[in-house]
Amino acid sequence: MGRGVSRRVQGHTVPSPIPVRHSSGDRPVLVWAVIVAALTVCGSIGVPLLGLRVFHGTDLLQAFPPWSRHGASVQPTNELISDTVDNEVPTHLEYRRRVFLGDLPLWNPYPSGGRPLGSVPDVGSASPLHLPYLLAPASYAPGLVKLLEMAVATGFTFLFLRRVGLDRTPSVAAGLIYAFSGFQVVWTNWPQPRVGAWIPLLFWAVERTLQEGTTRNAALIAAASAFLLLEGFPSVAGYALLSASAYALVRGLALRRRTRSSGSGPMALIAIGLLLGVGLAAFQLLPFADRLGSLDLSYRLQTPDSHLPLDALSTLVIPDAFGSPVRDNYFGGLNYIEIQSFIGVTAVALALSVSAGAGNAEEIAWYGLATVMLGATGEHLAAYVDA
Repeated sequence: MGRGVSRRVQGHTVPSPIPVRHSSGDRPVLVWAVIVAALTVCGSIGVPLLGLRVFHGTDLLQAFPPWSRHGASVQPTNELISDTVDNEVPTHLEYRRRVFLGDLPLWNPYPSGGRPLGSVPDVGSASPLHLPYLLAPASYAPGLVKLLEMAVATGFTFLFLRRVGLDRTPSVAAGLIYAFSGFQVVWTNWPQPRVGAWIPLLFWAVERTLQEGTTRNAALIAAASAFLLLEGFPSVAGYALLSASAYALVRGLALRRRTRSSGSGPMALIAIGLLLGVGLAAFQLLPFADRLGSLDLSYRLQTPDSHLPLDALSTLVIPDAFGSPVRDNYFGGLNYIEIQSFIGVTAVALALSVSAGAGNAEEIAWYGLATVMLGATGEHLAAYVDA
């Protein structure tokens, strides 16, 4: 169907999917684009995928007994990731240990007198991206989780952009850029990038619902919302859900104006999908909400001045604009990890070039793929590998 044509679905008038051009040479181009993306993702994680090292900052343990007894002096690669060593990954492994013992691990008795474990979403135990910790060897699981996370981020970004009408190769390039963005990289082994990986799925499901309606697409929204909420970082999940809701409102109004449709069916399905997602995650959200009443969150209070400085936006194109903690030359006023918004000069140039209509979009996308592949070396991700 052509652009601007509407149709009836379940008694409602909805716009037809945006048409995407195809040619006989599309499939070989897509295959090569996927190969480039796969090699880039696997190469950035490196030898941990072969089981030769651990995709985890275990070098930080060398300063503490019993590891320090070996006498080897090891300079940690990146001390900023200590949370992943003393909390995040050990919590995953404790959940794994208890499951293998036949236990339902709702409580962890070890840290600070104990804390909830599987009863709350802190560890992401109910998320599909947690499965490697239950199915793979413990030393192999962190690298496999990162691989799945990047595959999900890349794949659903591709599907979302295809749904809104972008060609295949640019969609693959965009997925790769998103998976290697600063936020998705620097928070590795924390829950934040796992939440981020599901965001394109949510937007893809929302766009499908706006274009097609159907309860099947509402079910996709419910699944995406539940995955976001179960990954263990509520603020990022909340931002994603609010952003998707705003997108649905603006995009839905634009599609209704284009097709002169007066039906509200897709918007109702989106709302139902979001509510169902919250319901699916309620088995962990309700205990989490109850737990909030016993936590002192006063140190987390925000004011209008609680924001990143404007100069932090320089990391959008230069990740080490303020130096690097890995090279021990960081001079930024705030935490290196928390100020990262990197997507790269190439990504910005691609967006500007396509927006301005400069050059062939497919040629620009191939240039972007090549540049991202060359730039996505171990420099960013090696900080998480035990050397």
